[in-house]
Amino acid sequence: MTKKETTSGAKGAKTTKKSAGDHAAPRTPKKKRTHTAPILAGVLLIALLCATAALGAIHVQGLETIYPNVRYAGVDVGGMTVAEAGDALEEAGYGARTDALTVALPLGHTLTIDTGEAVQGTEPIEMAARLYDYGREGNLAENLITYLRCRLGGYDATAAAADVDADYVRARVNAAVQSVNAELMGASLEIGETEIRAVKGAKSALVDEAGLYALVMNALTDGETGSLSYAPAAAGDDEIDLQAIYDTVYREAKNAEYDPETRSAGPHVEGVSFDLEAARRAWNAAGTGERVIIPLELTVPEITTETLNSRLFADVLSEKSTSLAGSSSNRINNVKRACASIDGVVLNPGESFSYNAALGKRTTDNGYLPAGAYSGGEVVTEIGGGICQVSSTLYWCTLHANLEITARTCHYFAVNYITPGLDATVSWGGPEFKFVNDRSYPVKIQASADNASCSVRLLGTDTDGSTVQMTTKSWINADGSTGVTSYRNVYDRNGVLLSTVKESDSRYHLHEEKKPEETESPEESEKPEESAPPEESGEPILDPATTQEPENTLSPSPASSAEPAPSPSAEVPSPGLSPVSGSDIA
Repeated sequence: MTKKETTSGAKGAKTTKKSAGDHAAPRTPKKKRTHTAPILAGVLLIALLCATAALGAIHVQGLETIYPNVRYAGVDVGGMTVAEAGDALEEAGYGARTDALTVALPLGHTLTIDTGEAVQGTEPIEMAARLYDYGREGNLAENLITYLRCRLGGYDATAAAADVDADYVRARVNAAVQSVNAELMGASLEIGETEIRAVKGAKSALVDEAGLYALVMNALTDGETGSLSYAPAAAGDDEIDLQAIYDTVYREAKNAEYDPETRSAGPHVEGVSFDLEAARRAWNAAGTGERVIIPLELTVPEITTETLNSRLFADVLSEKSTSLAGSSSNRINNVKRACASIDGVVLNPGESFSYNAALGKRTTDNGYLPAGAYSGGEVVTEIGGGICQVSSTLYWCTLHANLEITARTCHYFAVNYITPGLDATVSWGGPEFKFVNDRSYPVKIQASADNASCSVRLLGTDTDGSTVQMTTKSWINADGSTGVTSYRNVYDRNGVLLSTVKESDSRYHLHEEKKPEETESPEESEKPEESAPPEESGEPILDPATTQEPENTLSPSPASSAEPAPSPSAEVPSPGLSPVSGSDIA
């Protein structure tokens, strides 16, 4: 028997043994395997991970430092507090960018954006606060994910769109587009000072101003510097984009404005445009290769540089002096400080003036001293007492210069240095005194004070010789307070009444005179208010205008609502009023 046969026989024997299974013992069934342990381990692992994530999120939520690996302008401020990050950014020169973004344009032109001008300078501490807020605006899970991304990969913050000076970028792009487009259309288009000459059928490839502007803005907000490129699309052979040409040459006329740096009139801008529909008709009527002449329409602004310089602050619009008799040296000091803060302020047409903003907070560090003031219906000693005499004198001048008053409040008690109804109290945080230069030329404030009086003068340009006179009506209320309504009466240069408008309502409470005792170290207050004997001055030369009724302190009784007679009346204290007199108040 060979080896193969032996093996085969063994297999056969084995087979025979299986066939005799009737005589074998019964087989015991195997137990089923269970998966309880792995499942339990997985649940415990998931729970552990969730707990770890929750603890991590809570930890991140409680961090008082900027997330790790956060960078801005090349400065790594990760792990720093807001104060530390602010110091680090300031040391690195943040806010004083000098790099540039350049865009290559057709025909070798280059648009250069000065990032120091384009990206507005945010204070280092403000930027540090923004970096601290990054990743803290979502829920716990979102904040944890942002934290982990910073830790693992870092985060380079970029400028927000709000930080970019869009007006500066738009002006730079517009100038570049006009220059490039004019040259692109060179052979077929000539833009002169008085006309446009175009040859029908020539090709042109114009720069899209909106597309270029978007390219630059995106680059600035992404923090890019260096060089970019822009390629315009080509226009058709026989067509001309007259709208694009119009956008290229169009320039809005702009009046010259006062330049505070040069203290003179800045340059005016001459307007340029053309009749777009007439140009289309001429183009459509022309044959191929024919030159089309499009005349430019030039618009000289109403106020040129020469006109403004010749008329700038040439006229006294109004002036007023109020007495400082009875004032202490501290109060006189405060009045002088307030006058110095507003002296020389120039408002271009449309600009607003805020008395609080001009003076700043009245503190000893700013040179103000304790003096009498009204606060909470009482006469007290406060830092800056007396500055309301300057605001009241200025209010009188703005009324007589026929300017628009946007915020004004009367004193709680009447004051004796100006006519009741024509005063204006001011305190840090409110009440406020504000007005707008709604005239067509700039207005300059001149203010000064000596030991005897406080004087304010408004200089500007008299365009029509009109004047303003203020009249008042008063009455006694049931509670003993006195109500006063003032009216603004505008006259032309010949004395003819043009308009009478109710200006404001005021209410003055009864006052038992009690002079405060000045102390060496009083607490600073936020309600300095004023007083001192009245003086009147000559009427100014003004523009007629109707002003919006400002904020007031009283609605007058029906009996007092009648309008005053057209003829001017003297501005004298109203009957029933008892202004604080002979004392160092308000």
